[in-house]
Amino acid sequence: MQTSQKLLIIWPGYRKYNREFFLRLATQGNFDLKVIWIRHHRDDDQPDHEFLKQVNSTVIGARNIRLNGYTFSTFAKLCYCIISNSFHSDAVLTSTQAPLHSKVAFLTSLLLAKKLLLVIEQWQKLSKKSVIYRIYEAFGYLMMRRCNTLFVHGDNQREFAIANGVNPHNIRILPFLSDDLAKIKINNPNLIDDLSLRNKVVILYFGRITRRKGLKDLLTAFQRIESDIPQAVLLVCGGADEYFQGFEDDQAYEQECLQLCNALGYRVIITGSISPDIKQDYIALADIFVHPHSTEGDLYEGWGLILNEVSSLSIPIITTDRVGAAKNLVKNNVNGFVVKAGDIEALSERIKTLAMDTNLRQRFAQQSRLLFESYHIPQNIINQIDNAVNNGE
Repeated sequence: MQTSQKLLIIWPGYRKYNREFFLRLATQGNFDLKVIWIRHHRDDDQPDHEFLKQVNSTVIGARNIRLNGYTFSTFAKLCYCIISNSFHSDAVLTSTQAPLHSKVAFLTSLLLAKKLLLVIEQWQKLSKKSVIYRIYEAFGYLMMRRCNTLFVHGDNQREFAIANGVNPHNIRILPFLSDDLAKIKINNPNLIDDLSLRNKVVILYFGRITRRKGLKDLLTAFQRIESDIPQAVLLVCGGADEYFQGFEDDQAYEQECLQLCNALGYRVIITGSISPDIKQDYIALADIFVHPHSTEGDLYEGWGLILNEVSSLSIPIITTDRVGAAKNLVKNNVNGFVVKAGDIEALSERIKTLAMDTNLRQRFAQQSRLLFESYHIPQNIINQIDNAVNNGE
């Protein structure tokens, strides 16, 4: 019988969308798994009892994963937990090269001669030019080049890593697993009538409301074409999230969006934030999903897991070129459209094209599911990590 490999995972925090990833590693992989969560579990997204029984874990309790999220005691706990658990591990898997926990993991792995497996979402350089940031960024790229295996979620990340000096032979695609919403029971089959959406073409925005995610761009685009597509309704599911940095600015931006919504009247339905346990009820209402990530600021969407979830339900997708998952999960004129971020005219035209063409939506819908199935292969997660732990250089 093959001996279990001791794998230490250091991760920002539990979220329901990561549940399958950790459960599969704990129950189906040949791993003796230990997880260190950096943040406290969110009140609105707690791990269930079954998960906690299966996944051996410790919570550091930092406010966030940035340096300012730590107190002296939580930083000391972080260092102690990483070093002490690394002693007894065959490999360390940590998320993204930028946060403090990954840098501690990197230095610890060098000191103890442990294999380091690094997962990145970044696929674009940021425009910050301070000397301190340049040093910080250079350290991150050094980690990418020096780790034993660099895991990327898709093609954008792979190209970025190679452009920054990572040996292509050390890069492996690690699918970003999501729930397959087509396999999850709908809680409220009457929701379509509760929201008065029957016989409507539902255009869905689903996610946190923040400037970079571009809801205002979507509202502006919809406002330009609403008279051309009288059967269409815009469903906005989301809100500013207090657990994220910049919450006050997000609240201000949300109010700006609400003013635009009020101008559109009954053509826009706003639900507020949706619990992860019932998200499939709302996403399933969509005829078209739009991820309008904007040009405000220099931030790109590292991945955009909502694209996985939407495509699992066979829904056409319109997204912008600032979303990392777009290269793998949205193919122009196959299952949707990718438009240039900030191009309101192009966004308007693509929404109008899909809203007015039922046959095109049906064709795109079928292809969305096929693209999801070609990407979402859970066994690949286990195989790739097992191979990296056992065979990584």
